[in-house]
Amino acid sequence: MSVITVLRRPVCPKCTRIRSLSVTRLWFSSSSTVDEKFELGPATTKFRNPFEKLRLPNTPCRTRFAPSPTGYLHLGSLRTALFNYLLARATGGQFILRIEDTDQSRLVPDAEERLYEDLKWAGLKWDEGPDVSSLPYRQSQRLVLYNNFAKQLIDEGKAYKCFCSVEELELAQRTAQQRGGHHGHSCSCRFHSSESLQKRAEAGQPFTVRFKSSETPVVVQDIVYGRYCRNVRDDDFIIMKQDGFPTYHFANVIDDKFMKITHVIRGAEWLVSTPKHVDLYNAFGWTPPAFAHLGLLVNMNRQKMSKRDGDISISWYRERGYLPSALLNFVAMLGWNRGNVRSDVMTLHDMINQFTLNFSKGDSAVSFEKLPFLQRKHQQLLFQQKAYEAQWSFVNPITDIIESTETTRLLSRRTEPSQSYTGPDPLLLDSLGAGIREGYRENGKGSLQTHILTLLRLTILRANNSNSASISISDPSKTHATCQDFVTQHKYLFWGIPKHVLESTFVCDMLSRSVNQAQVPAIRHAKFWENLHRAVIRETVAALRSLLSLLSELDAQDWGEEHPWTLDRLQPIVKTLGSSETAPAAPPNEDGSGFRVGIFKVYRWALTALDHGPSIGNVMNILGKEETLLRLRNALEIAEKYEMMPKVKTNHRNRLASNSRIVSEDATTRF
Repeated sequence: MSVITVLRRPVCPKCTRIRSLSVTRLWFSSSSTVDEKFELGPATTKFRNPFEKLRLPNTPCRTRFAPSPTGYLHLGSLRTALFNYLLARATGGQFILRIEDTDQSRLVPDAEERLYEDLKWAGLKWDEGPDVSSLPYRQSQRLVLYNNFAKQLIDEGKAYKCFCSVEELELAQRTAQQRGGHHGHSCSCRFHSSESLQKRAEAGQPFTVRFKSSETPVVVQDIVYGRYCRNVRDDDFIIMKQDGFPTYHFANVIDDKFMKITHVIRGAEWLVSTPKHVDLYNAFGWTPPAFAHLGLLVNMNRQKMSKRDGDISISWYRERGYLPSALLNFVAMLGWNRGNVRSDVMTLHDMINQFTLNFSKGDSAVSFEKLPFLQRKHQQLLFQQKAYEAQWSFVNPITDIIESTETTRLLSRRTEPSQSYTGPDPLLLDSLGAGIREGYRENGKGSLQTHILTLLRLTILRANNSNSASISISDPSKTHATCQDFVTQHKYLFWGIPKHVLESTFVCDMLSRSVNQAQVPAIRHAKFWENLHRAVIRETVAALRSLLSLLSELDAQDWGEEHPWTLDRLQPIVKTLGSSETAPAAPPNEDGSGFRVGIFKVYRWALTALDHGPSIGNVMNILGKEETLLRLRNALEIAEKYEMMPKVKTNHRNRLASNSRIVSEDATTRF
């Protein structure tokens, strides 16, 4: 029997690597021509499905997040921690937190504590780490281990002590470049005997320890990028520094081995260093973990993220009220391909159930346009699920903002607000509402927090119940991405409305509040505007008087021990007054008469000086009896003042044509 082996290159021009050659063996005998034919993949392994490497292992995975306390947790590092966490949880494994503090000169004093706080806030709980185990999970506590393994490599001739100065190494590099070659050995100490190097060390000369890199480039198999190999061998890189601390390359290999890490998910900037790590694993005879390198986060100009682009510490997002679930949802979408899953909204539980190793190659451009949308959706989930503890955690930063704004308002009477102040203009705020002031006197901060929680539930769930996802995404008045936005957009549900603001909005926006553009005839002469203006004032006065009259009757009734000022008592009144708006719309006559005032808009102006927010009944219930009546009387006083004027000059044509917003921060300058 004879055997002929034929090497055949694939027809596809893209598959021209020698490792892709197929092998066809022809077995000949006297009775047959071809007995068997089969093809082999790379080396002697069978063909593998290209998507097989993306599937999760069937065994529990041990992953780690190993930050350096030389800075604070930012978006990129949070994404790395999240993906390692998800892999461990999805496979029933363990997630380890390790502190890599070998770069002692760059340590930031509070970075480690901030790291713990940010990870706990994000909900990424680790199974092993410095604060949950007696074992050393800081590299500075494992120096003996690193020195022992460095000595082992030296004894086996796989590493050597290097006494070269920085100047000598730079000279060697320049000489090699001038010769057009690659100076792979880095220094001449590699060629000295171990005895001579040991004598110099015993004499007290400072030295580093260098690893003898493989003479041929090391091949790395990466889950994301596939086969990776540099064109030239690595230099003999340092594994132990002169101060006795290991380098990152050496320490992370030793730690991953002894912590039994099975998978390493990290940024693509470490891919170029991975051959060094695999070379070390091979030198010790260890099996390296599986590697998956994530594309870098870049801005929309494909440049490295900076603080200007939002790549700042996670505490920045915490302080501004972003929910941890929303931020995790946001970073999870940066480089993770979820297949046919359509919804962008994911809880941490959803991420665990859906997780795969299907990461995209290349950098991920970060656009923050999606973050406010995710914040709104997770706010809605939070209040739908009645997670009271989580809801209160959202209330606390709003409380701090309100107290800080109130302090600034009081100080603004004497000094200008600081440049760092980003809250509402203190000049556009009156004192805190009567209900809040009274609650502060009786219960302190708790009354304000209850007020905030009630308002949050109304605004967030109202947006969710609108059955219009497109409106809730595009209209910022429906829900609010940050606590600062929430306070600013609902400022008059916390603070009183100064009379000059209320009067300014009445004059400037009266027509856009009361008359629909479709109701205005095409021909609009001066007399029409004058009569229309008079009619608006007259109808506004009547609407306010009607509401005050009904509320006075409600207050006069005897409800026994039950407090009369409740939503159940207020809603029927509002419904009664609003029933007139159910009639068909009719355009004004030529003299400006014949139209109906939008009384709900009038009431919203009188109570909040805004054009959005909770229903009128809910607003009155939130403000309380004293504050509601005070605001309605102030509004009626302003309307009656203009009713008595012989003539009022306004710019209604432009205001109505532009359909402008009711309140802006320059209200006082417009008046």
